[in-house]
Amino acid sequence: MNSVIISSLFLLIPTIVFSSERSSCEDQSITDNQRQIEIDMCVDPHAVICSKDNYSKNYFKRGRALIDEIFEEVSTQVYGENAHILNQRNVSSITRDNYNAIFAPINDETFCVDDAVICHESEIQIPIHTPWFYQFYLEDTVQQRFFQRLHEKIDPKLDALYEAYNLHLERMIQITQKELKQKIPQQKIDLITKNLKESIPLFSSSDASIDRAFPNLTPHEKSIIKSNYEQSCYHKLTSDINASFGQYRFGSVVINTTYYCPADYLGEEEGADTLRSAYNSLAFLVSHELGHQVSDNLINTSVFDKFDHCMENNFAKSEILGHHTNYQNEAHADFFAKRLLGDILDDYKDYPLMDKVDLIKEATVVLCDARDDQIHHSDKHRINLAIRLIPEYRDAFNCSDHLHEMRLRKPVDCGLDGEKVIMILEL
Repeated sequence: MNSVIISSLFLLIPTIVFSSERSSCEDQSITDNQRQIEIDMCVDPHAVICSKDNYSKNYFKRGRALIDEIFEEVSTQVYGENAHILNQRNVSSITRDNYNAIFAPINDETFCVDDAVICHESEIQIPIHTPWFYQFYLEDTVQQRFFQRLHEKIDPKLDALYEAYNLHLERMIQITQKELKQKIPQQKIDLITKNLKESIPLFSSSDASIDRAFPNLTPHEKSIIKSNYEQSCYHKLTSDINASFGQYRFGSVVINTTYYCPADYLGEEEGADTLRSAYNSLAFLVSHELGHQVSDNLINTSVFDKFDHCMENNFAKSEILGHHTNYQNEAHADFFAKRLLGDILDDYKDYPLMDKVDLIKEATVVLCDARDDQIHHSDKHRINLAIRLIPEYRDAFNCSDHLHEMRLRKPVDCGLDGEKVIMILEL
């Protein structure tokens, strides 16, 4: 019995020693790899997020792929039901390329069985050239079915999206109160907090989504919001990367709502149907839009004066297309967004490095490919000269250990109190 135990232990010794040596090599490899990841995130996070491994390209592609798949499914179905009519116009399929041409109005005469001014569908006699009202009916059918199928995909994600939104809202309220404390009267801060809590997010135009967001509105009022959402978020049945704030007045009721278009969150690997995926992918987007609502309440104050001066000093005129004041509104919203992102990174201090990388990538990938339009700074400026320079980002990726690689003369984080130097290169 004892000899068996001794023999077994003896046989394990070489394995243990070998395993230990291999682990040491692996540890060194992991350390080197982590150091390179840190350098990449400190030197040029824009490249990591927007270029490396086609990350941003694949993000946007995944969102478009789902929408294109639904469009193809619906258009094929509708064509099959109307092939006998469409073939008379030499249309053999409905595609994105010919969609507009098919449904462009034609000034043909319309015919009814009883010569009535308004035709019922059952009374229509279709001439060789399709009359305009039939085209309208056909296009309406495509659109209705497209949104129905899209909503079937999106509605199961609503719980995670709303839960993620509420978590970001709660954090944004805390950040707002902290940043504005003693800069404006407490009564004003309380009003801003109240406005944030009452603001309503909308993630799709489905009946389930609108009923959930606006349970007390009339069907007519809901239809107005539904129509505006679809006009804001879709162009030719494709979803735009867009989020927009709107205010409605129905009688004595004022409603503040923000539209979050599906293209803003459909690009995640998991489709934003898990809480973590939704939370990361909405972090910058939601906080930026909420930041607009905060900054709109600060227009007649001096809260952003030092911040604006800092931004002017650190965004060289040669690197922007417009006057620095053109960018202030969006920069103010970004200020709150990067503060929220920094707050989350602070929570991630004990998380593995790649979790921090994934958070930054998922949260800011929506900025990729954004050009300087003289209202928004370019994607590279917003990522490399704003997000990268917040203190929590520096700590998350140990940027102080990679100063020479960063080659920045005077890295500063622009706050409400002006410049805050976060790293000083050794002379």
